[in-house]
Amino acid sequence: MKYIKVTALTIFFVGIGIPLLGLGYQAVGLAGDAAIRKQINAPGEIISVGDFSMHIHCSGPAETGAPTVILEAGNSEWSSAWAHVQADLEKSIRVCSYDRQGYAWSDASNDAVTAANAVQHLNSLLEESGERGPFIVVAHSLGYVFARRYAYEFTDQVAGLVVIDGGPPGRYSTYTNELRKAFADSEAVYGRLEPLARFGVLRATGLMSNPMKDLPKDAYLAVKAFGAEEKTARAIAREYVRMDNLYSEAAAMASLGAIPLTVISADNSYPDLPALTVTMLKYNEELARSFSSNGRHVMIEGVDHFGLLSNRQAARQIAEEVRLTSRRIDNHDE
Repeated sequence: MKYIKVTALTIFFVGIGIPLLGLGYQAVGLAGDAAIRKQINAPGEIISVGDFSMHIHCSGPAETGAPTVILEAGNSEWSSAWAHVQADLEKSIRVCSYDRQGYAWSDASNDAVTAANAVQHLNSLLEESGERGPFIVVAHSLGYVFARRYAYEFTDQVAGLVVIDGGPPGRYSTYTNELRKAFADSEAVYGRLEPLARFGVLRATGLMSNPMKDLPKDAYLAVKAFGAEEKTARAIAREYVRMDNLYSEAAAMASLGAIPLTVISADNSYPDLPALTVTMLKYNEELARSFSSNGRHVMIEGVDHFGLLSNRQAARQIAEEVRLTSRRIDNHDE
């Protein structure tokens, strides 16, 4: 009887007690996040794009004659991730970061997660905010898919593209068994992000925020707050489980012709998974050669995939590459 009684207590604790404690922990955390967001309001504007609203943060001089830079974040990232890069670029260039549907300050939407929908949202957001092309689209990680689609859909608006550690399209068809298993394990976690947020696990572990801990204080506080919320967790999961489809969607698009393209790689993107680092590097080198006849590949040393944005020195290097791309556009047009 004692074994049964202990087992019953254990089942109660694991099945009910821990979730209840998690809900309480999350409730306290959400109250703290609300207080944080009173101090850290949306840095940009909240603009209606039909039946929902999105956040866009534009800064820097508007009348420089140079293309405006659009920053496209990766999965599990939003405008806050660009804090270092945007602060550097805005000194001399008009630059805009934004949050895709469901992320951070942007509303959730019932629209399907496709690259086509994402770029239509972005185009509406830019039009409604009064930002006009030409644009240099700068994309990190999964953001490459949306940037490539935007360049495909709005060719006359895109003067240049910078891809930062973009991922290989059709990855499951080309990856080793080791990498397929790693991504399958990740999908098992990411597919449950919403309940993990609900029960306070994301808040307790810092799963979404720890990779960005070197961002400026306000940006990191926003990453911590939103990275523990159910709404943002749902947006991250919806993209992640469709990642292979999104990369395949990008792979089917035509090349950029002779549009200036810069592809930037970290020298150690995934320290815990060296095979993925090698695969990413090979793909980025090929992307620079084949995606545009005016492409170049750049390596940034001493950082991983997320450190490309969160590390201040790496962010400065990225900003300089964006400025160089802008100058290449001027030379290309002459």
